[in-house]
Parts: sequence; structure tokens; C-alpha cells
Amino acid sequence: GTNTSGTYCNEEARLDIQVTPLPTQPLGINGPVIICPGQLYGFNIMASGTYATNWTIMDGTSVYQYNGQSIEHAFGADPPYHIEAVHQDIQFASCVSSPVTLDLQPATISAISGPDQSCQYSVERYSIPYIPGAEMLWEIIPADFGEIRSTGISEADIFWSQSGTATVRLTSCGNVVEKTITIFSRPILNVNYPTAICENETGLIT
Repeated sequence: GTNTSGTYCNEEARLDIQVTPLPTQPLGINGPVIICPGQLYGFNIMASGTYATNWTIMDGTSVYQYNGQSIEHAFGADPPYHIEAVHQDIQFASCVSSPVTLDLQPATISAISGPDQSCQYSVERYSIPYIPGAEMLWEIIPADFGEIRSTGISEADIFWSQSGTATVRLTSCGNVVEKTITIFSRPILNVNYPTAICENETGLIT
């Protein structure tokens, strides 16, 4: 109890404590979810207010810390690949939000799309699903069976110069996939016809 007698002194102490609300959780993370190890990728926070942003990246067995609204990171060869981001109060660093997360997967290429039969002297297009940031190496085996005329983001146009069986090979993002192509030779046309004919006469062409 409190002693209120004349022989006891009471003192009162008052403290003003500012209670800072926790930042709201970020709305999300913008960035690819399919990646190639070794390629540099960028990620942006979808901010829910005026806050600082702290990032944690779990890259295999390693952990990396970043700060800022946007970051870049090149992932190693071995998963898992996991990203977490939190908002942090600009004035009070100990006040942070709950995290928003993003799980990434390494790209896999199962097959090359395109015709598996073609004609000699024809151009065919071969492609794979788009992989952000992937570098692609297209090859023809044997090399003298054709020519890679042009390449796009995830496709190649190939001119077949010889007949027979060839292979289209693609190396990308740690994957090597092949497609066997049968190229048919164009038929040779032999036309027999009279070199001269009179008016109103019938000629035979075979």
C-alpha cells in the first residue's frame, strides 16, 4: 500500500513512451521464379508504404543480406533458392514487418519444339519455352547438314542444305537437349516434251 502519514514521503515519476506501430507487410516481390544459375537477376519490392526494405536470400547453403527497394543477385548451382523481404520503419530500425517470400526453381528444358521431318533446302523453326536471362547455344550435328539462319529469344530458324538424318542440339541454363530430324531430298523432275510443234497439233509432255 501507499504510506500517507506525515513521516513518509511519496514521489511520483512519469515517463512518456512513444509506441511505434509495426510496418505493414510488403505486398509482394516482383521478379522471375524460374532462373538459370550464374545469371544475374533483379527483384523489386511491392511496397505497402514508406518504409525501408531488408532482404534475405537463401542460396543453397549460403545466406545473403541486402537493403533497398531493388536488388540483384546471381544464384549458385545448387538449390534451394528462397527470398524473404521485410519492411523496416525508417526511424526505428527494430520495428519490422512480417516477411513476404518468394521461392525460385532452376530452369529445366524437356524438349525442343518443331518439325522432326523436313525437306532439303527448306527453313524450319525450332524453339523452347522462354527462360528469362538464359543464354542459348544452338547447334546442328553434323554441322554441314544445315545453317542456323537466325535466332530469337528462345528460337532458331534452320536451313537444311542436305538430306539424311541430323540432330538439333540446344545447350542452355545447364541443360542439353537434342532433337533428331529427318531431311528428305527433293525429287528430281525430268520433263520430256517436243521442242517444236505446229499450230493446231497436239504434243505429248511426260
